[in-house]
Amino acid sequence: MNFLVFSRAIPPELCSVEILADIFRLRRILPHIISPIQVSFVPGRQITDNILIAQELMHKFKLSKGNKGFMAWKIDLSKAYDRLNWKFVEHVLVELGLPCPITKLILCCVSTVRYQIYMNGELTDQFLPKNGIRQGDPLSPYLFVMCIEKLSHLIEDSVKKGVWKPVKSSQSGPAVSHLFFADDLVLFAEANSTQARVLKSCLERFCNASGQTVNYDKSVVFCSPNTRKETAKEVSLICGSPLTEDLGKYLGMPMLHSRITKLTYGSLIDKVHKRLASWKSKFLTLASRATLIQAVTSAVPIYAMQTSKLPISVGQELDKLNRNFFWGGSEKKLKIHLCQWDLACRPKHKGGLGFKKTTAMNKALLAKVGWRLHQNDKGLWAKIYESKYLKGKSVLDSSLMFRQDCPTTWKGVMYGVELLRQGVGWRVGKGDTTKFWKDSWLIDERLLKHDGVLHIEDIDCSVSNFFKDEWWDLDKLRRALTEDLVQHVVNYPVGFASNLQDCQIWKGTANGVFSVKTAYNMFFKDPSWPDYSFSSLWKLKIPPKLKIFAWLIAQGKILSNEQRVRRQLTLDASCGVCEWPIETTLHILRDCYKARDIWNTVLMPRHQGHFFQMDFLPWFQTNLLSQAVWCSNIPWCLVFIFTCWYVWKWRNHQVFQGDDDVSPYPKQLIVRAVHEWFKASHVLSRHNHKVQVDLKWEPPISGQFKLNVDGSRRNGSGHIGAGGVIRNSSGDWISGFAVNLGKGQILEAEIWGLFFGLKLAMDKEINNLVVELDSALAVQLIQKQGLTDVHPLAALVASCWELMHKINCCSVYQTYREKNSVADCLATWSYNLDLGLYIFVDAPAWIGPSLIEDLLRFTRSRLVPTDLLV
Repeated sequence: MNFLVFSRAIPPELCSVEILADIFRLRRILPHIISPIQVSFVPGRQITDNILIAQELMHKFKLSKGNKGFMAWKIDLSKAYDRLNWKFVEHVLVELGLPCPITKLILCCVSTVRYQIYMNGELTDQFLPKNGIRQGDPLSPYLFVMCIEKLSHLIEDSVKKGVWKPVKSSQSGPAVSHLFFADDLVLFAEANSTQARVLKSCLERFCNASGQTVNYDKSVVFCSPNTRKETAKEVSLICGSPLTEDLGKYLGMPMLHSRITKLTYGSLIDKVHKRLASWKSKFLTLASRATLIQAVTSAVPIYAMQTSKLPISVGQELDKLNRNFFWGGSEKKLKIHLCQWDLACRPKHKGGLGFKKTTAMNKALLAKVGWRLHQNDKGLWAKIYESKYLKGKSVLDSSLMFRQDCPTTWKGVMYGVELLRQGVGWRVGKGDTTKFWKDSWLIDERLLKHDGVLHIEDIDCSVSNFFKDEWWDLDKLRRALTEDLVQHVVNYPVGFASNLQDCQIWKGTANGVFSVKTAYNMFFKDPSWPDYSFSSLWKLKIPPKLKIFAWLIAQGKILSNEQRVRRQLTLDASCGVCEWPIETTLHILRDCYKARDIWNTVLMPRHQGHFFQMDFLPWFQTNLLSQAVWCSNIPWCLVFIFTCWYVWKWRNHQVFQGDDDVSPYPKQLIVRAVHEWFKASHVLSRHNHKVQVDLKWEPPISGQFKLNVDGSRRNGSGHIGAGGVIRNSSGDWISGFAVNLGKGQILEAEIWGLFFGLKLAMDKEINNLVVELDSALAVQLIQKQGLTDVHPLAALVASCWELMHKINCCSVYQTYREKNSVADCLATWSYNLDLGLYIFVDAPAWIGPSLIEDLLRFTRSRLVPTDLLV
């Protein structure tokens, strides 16, 4: 940094930030300099990789027969960070080829530390250490990983020389000599005295150079069952570590030597039980309990479930603990559970509370391991599975079965693959690999099983057989499929102009990449009450406890006397306030005379008649999701749910405590609570202020052409279309188009519009082209932000790139809709056309007003966030 230039100076307090910013660049090179067996702190590697490998090798040990035994030496390094020699650190950094200034900077950070010890209530004088790196320092993990890599080099050299005999999980699989995760080390070799001496020699050489010390008493040696007892004892004596019949836990997971039982993962139940026991549920609202379950107890078993299928009894016990805590019950006294746990475990947008059912989450997490195999992960664990189980087959192959003698980890993976098969589909590129009838590419099921099939000429034909002139062969499609299905086919984002190959993707996500969340959601079908928007409920800015209350109302789970009779808690279904024969949820919240009196104080007079005439669900949905404003800019939905809460609260006081707690001025209490919440949430929320600006279409500069494109979708029918126009610097119409794309999503329409616009420009031999569209997401995809080969739109976007490369000087920008009115009109007009593309050499008469407005530089107003203003 040039400190002579004042403009480049930085405040002293930011110097450490600048240093760390440079140091963190080390992460980028770690995957290239650290061997695959070290998975800690290396981007792209996961701790579960080594667990899977270790379990495979333990299974190998278990099944070993004959005279050749195997050993695993689990090593405990004593104070590994504190003992690291600084000279050794310098040697490692130099050997890795780091630039001299970076090396000096790192050593300066390491060696300039000062320590004080808090002793007898007082701090000692500062002193300088002579070795060691600080735990908690962001640089330390990377330095330690690079230093421990030297031990890996020593081991690999011994293996190459044939001195060290590593272990193979299968005959054709890769050999494994060691597994590292930071300072957790496990060494593998054949079990004999010669190999034991080789292992100890490598370890001692590394310790002498690095300053490390092995705690031999805490380290253990495990030998395969077929190893002779005398040999095992000799190996243990040479290594200096005790012999064990159970390797215990590795990276927090038990090394399984037999079948899994409830006792194997009993610690998970104990952990959750201790967490829940530390909280007093009776002092917490349902919303508070829900937060604790989602953030704490549901996370406890996640780590274990990533690599192993838990016993069903363990999952049931964990669910039971969470369920009883949420409803406030205990083993001694159970409280009423207002709904089934399966309903509470549904995703929020599907009518649930978003809790995680343990067995379903377990399967979704194991499906992720299967997805990584399916995506050809390059890790050592994947190579072991490929050589031992897959043998060239896809992990989705239905013929791929596991034998009963397979390790529990592989059985768990295959358990997850069952779910994976349901969510994997095809992303069509060139269309020559995907089978039109047999593969799942258009909808969730294969077209072969769809009711919309009319005629099948060739059951093995590929999707590309239905292409014609860089578009679909509509005549052929209509002979094979019903019109409704054809409407879905024609908008499918295939790569007519690209060479992108077909590939399998995850259909549950927008980007085609597997996610545990969407895999878990596959367990739950859409709710049977599609008229109610639960997603909107959870987005409301109301107190969390009232969100839970609103959810219970929407589900009809409020404990009215009608519900209490159904649960055999009472024989009297009448209202305890007005003695109405049947007390329903609607009666409690609105129709009881006391509730009605309260509502009349809150409601505007002009709304009272309609308010009391609606059925339950329409009444609740309309008011809760209302965008209306009550007074003082307070949303009506906030007043509505607060009033429901107080009506329910006052009713319970009167019925169960005989206390008519209703204030003579209920409106004042409700309004005060509403104002307090509104003020607090308004202060805490970050509002992005908007200003009104005037926008108009801007013509391109002289010598350039401008292509405006837009997509459109009708929410009711799902029909989509696109349109676009090319104009010169004078605003003259060069050419335009509209295309009816059948049924699909708006983003597909936007990208299709860009594709046909670029194709039109190329056919017109237009160069120096500026493209504008009003979809930010579409522009991001074109600019390759968040786009991978498995993205559902990857083939269509690739086709757009191909066309852009053929046009000399072509750039794509996002614009506001107010600047894109002509393209918007063309896209909307496409609904009046038959399926397919229509070119307008001259401007249609109905587009004239919008064109004239652009020519006259007519402005349109829009509220724009201040941070987007240039």
